[in-house]
Amino acid sequence: MLALQEYSKTYKLGTKECNQVAVLSLMGKQKPFELRYLSNQDVSEEEYDYYKKAQISGRQPLITLAEVDRLALQVEEAMNYRYTEDDIAEQVRLNRAKKKDPVHLFKDKTRIKDVRIPLR
Repeated sequence: MLALQEYSKTYKLGTKECNQVAVLSLMGKQKPFELRYLSNQDVSEEEYDYYKKAQISGRQPLITLAEVDRLALQVEEAMNYRYTEDDIAEQVRLNRAKKKDPVHLFKDKTRIKDVRIPLR
């Protein structure tokens, strides 16, 4: 596993929405995998042998325990991440930028007025 990256779309991960992918390397090629396809079960001997042969044939180094620990920590942080108001506002901005329909300013203004909370 090389890194965690943001993905262009969200997907279900358990009961939460997630937009993170794990970038994995096998035989020198990098490929993103959604976290829902990864498992925290122990690796079988057969799976490890396949990985080891593929890495050696591709002349790639085997991962170290320090790298495993670092990446496991990143996965844990991604699973426990709590979105802030700024994260949500940024996602709304990105979604609106991708939107093909024209923005209806009157509807947005009306919706904001309906949601506004008095400051008293």
